[in-house]
Amino acid sequence: MKRTIRLAASIAGLAGTIVLAGPPTTIINFDTYPDGSAVQPTDAFTTQYSTVGVEFNGPGPSGNSCSISPPNHAYAKRIVASFVDPCTGVASVTSYAGTAQDSCWVPGEGIDMFAYDRDGNQIGHEFNAGGGHFTAFSFPQPVIARLDMYCILQGIDNLAFIAPVPVLRGDLNCDGAVTSSDVGPFVLALIDPSGYAGAFPSCDIRHADMNCDRRVDGLDIQGYIDAIFPP
Repeated sequence: MKRTIRLAASIAGLAGTIVLAGPPTTIINFDTYPDGSAVQPTDAFTTQYSTVGVEFNGPGPSGNSCSISPPNHAYAKRIVASFVDPCTGVASVTSYAGTAQDSCWVPGEGIDMFAYDRDGNQIGHEFNAGGGHFTAFSFPQPVIARLDMYCILQGIDNLAFIAPVPVLRGDLNCDGAVTSSDVGPFVLALIDPSGYAGAFPSCDIRHADMNCDRRVDGLDIQGYIDAIFPP
């Protein structure tokens, strides 16, 4: 069953201000990127946060004094946050995700939030209303693949989530294990990506990204050997 968590009033832009039991929570305030660089007014949020486990459909930063952690929150009519493996960028799932809206609010404004699983089934719906209000979806197991958020005269701020489930790197035939049976598919992925896609249409070639550099190339060979023949 879905458990909706509501934390009222202002939530500051620091990770330490949201305390949850269990795994650590990642918080994105839309002011800086994971590498520490500043968000620019002309940016669009897409894959800049993939190394911490989430990608966006292209909303822009909205500099606003109402932001919980000034200067920015994210704004677009519809914002989609898709969860990914932080290492490879392969689609993944999390057990907990939510967001606050900016602090300036009047009745009728808010964020209409929908949670979906891998198959596109809606698994949660909440309307986030109230200045600085925070609403999240929480499940016993990782099932949240994405959040769709419809902004009604409000921007989203301080997106919080538990890191998505890691991908099993080296599993190139997608049988749920890394064994010698993955050797052929791994070699194919390196030398003939199109051939690999044709032979394993349900697998993501990025499972071969063993060194987390978001590329599949010869630099992944040693990591693959280490996975097949662990010490």
